[in-house]
Amino acid sequence: MATCGALLTWNAEASKPQPGGYSIILNGDNRPVCVIRTTGLFLTRFDRVTPEMAMLEGEGDLSLDHWKQEHQRFFQREGTFHPEMELVFETFQLAEVI
Repeated sequence: MATCGALLTWNAEASKPQPGGYSIILNGDNRPVCVIRTTGLFLTRFDRVTPEMAMLEGEGDLSLDHWKQEHQRFFQREGTFHPEMELVFETFQLAEVI
């Protein structure tokens, strides 16, 4: 499993995930739903995301096309989108469902 975010946004966060560390994931109502353990962090660019990376995020039909479309929309709303923007990709394991 994986998630990603804009490097610019990630750098501005006070608390950053670290490999081996745990994070509580909140739902849209700010209620905890699970705990994850970060297994890795790496930098990539938006235009270098692979089909395998897109599939790890587990969204939509798991295709790279779907991933690009939805992530471009998200990053445009955030004001950070550029085809060559740097992303922090986080891989993780589900540790506990709350």
